[in-house]
Amino acid sequence: MSRAYYQHDSLYFVTTESSYIVANIADGAYHMFSGPPSAVFQHLQAAADASFDGLARIPYAQAAAFIANLPQEDANSLFPRIRDTLEVRRHDIGLLQSSLLSVWPDSRTPHFLKCVAAFLLAFLLSAFCRAALSTKATAAVISFLRRRIRASRPGKGTDETYRHHLNSLRRFFYTSHNECYFDSMVTTIYFTVLGRRAQWVFGVMVPPFRAHCWVEIEGTLANDLVVRTAPYTPIFAI
Repeated sequence: MSRAYYQHDSLYFVTTESSYIVANIADGAYHMFSGPPSAVFQHLQAAADASFDGLARIPYAQAAAFIANLPQEDANSLFPRIRDTLEVRRHDIGLLQSSLLSVWPDSRTPHFLKCVAAFLLAFLLSAFCRAALSTKATAAVISFLRRRIRASRPGKGTDETYRHHLNSLRRFFYTSHNECYFDSMVTTIYFTVLGRRAQWVFGVMVPPFRAHCWVEIEGTLANDLVVRTAPYTPIFAI
């Protein structure tokens, strides 16, 4: 079983019980819809689930009747008629495994200088992205780094070494307490620079509405604990 979320342009959405939680990364806003207003998201999800590769293209005219159930302001901002086709894609996140915090290497572990350089670059890029107040800009930076840096597949012990040095360094620059957004941004870029394909996962919980984010590497938590992330439903990942 996997954890799935859905994407249409800058909209990412997931169903939680009888409601749909929608994240619009273009403006950083979250929305929640249930009942008739959620029909458009049910329609998009069903089309993506039924497609062979998780990608569906729906004529706007076919979806218009469902979009009409949304409040007018939301309909205009979330589904502006720019093209004649709505494209929706299903994304899957693997089952969550145990945290990298389980085993700690000692101070003699290798890779220290490489990790220092990766952390400093990650911190500076993250500080710039946070100043820009744009998740979309951050996603573009991470995508650029992934294209430029070849992915590697080191053993679990190497990932734990990277995590150990990250934990040692970040205490001098910021605290991760109640700073899940910035910490996850730094962690994602840090592991990406080191050649690991980290996923920055955003989750929500209702009711009451709460949001949280964390980083996973091949389904293993890199900067959090399962007990903290388990109550949240992933809504999208970078």
